[in-house]
Amino acid sequence: MRCVLQAILIFSITAFSAGCDDDSDRSDRTASQFSYSVLTSISGRGVDLLEELNSSVLPKLRKAGAQEYAIWSRASDSNNDFEQIAEDKLVVMLRWNKVKTVRLFEELEAMTGVSDVTTSLFELSLRGGDGSIETGTGFYIHRFERYLSEDVDEVLSLSEQAWVTWEPFWGGKVLGVWRDLEKVDESNGITRLMRIAWYRDYEHWQETREFWREPDSFELFLERLALRLDDESWSGSLQP
Repeated sequence: MRCVLQAILIFSITAFSAGCDDDSDRSDRTASQFSYSVLTSISGRGVDLLEELNSSVLPKLRKAGAQEYAIWSRASDSNNDFEQIAEDKLVVMLRWNKVKTVRLFEELEAMTGVSDVTTSLFELSLRGGDGSIETGTGFYIHRFERYLSEDVDEVLSLSEQAWVTWEPFWGGKVLGVWRDLEKVDESNGITRLMRIAWYRDYEHWQETREFWREPDSFELFLERLALRLDDESWSGSLQP
């Protein structure tokens, strides 16, 4: 796995171990917590894990209260220079009312084709709520950014304002923004956000780098950039 994924993904089991593994699920509550698990395949191909995941693991996790949000893999057409998920990885993103971390980790670790599992926990901040992803096939960017915790509300506000003109002008779509539930950085006054955006293809993403062509969103993005401490990102494909 590339170093970018190693740097951004931390398994946070201790933060949510208490009371998280009761299989009863309150479906009347809005599902706002997400688990983001990177699986390493023994075979060297992340997509080789799909059969076992779909036939055995996901049905068990659904009974435990999980809803499938997305499964991400390396793009089959990977002739671009953007950092990508490694070929031996598969990313499983699930929505929960409250993440059952122990149950999740046990089920993923027990997969016969998996050599390693790394999970991060997130809480929904913008969009990304109920329902399936509507954008389908395309070029997805997962961006992980750190901000001072005191600036996060402003960052979210700037993002929402910018999307109003950015999305119709460029034809891209932001799926959502999630706040990392890992408390280590927060204790130091820093919060990590994950943002996932869809583009038709790599060429479409390259075109949108000409930010100045849509000045309203460009100005807002500049304000947001001034608040950012650092970021890392990778691209991948959405599995059907």
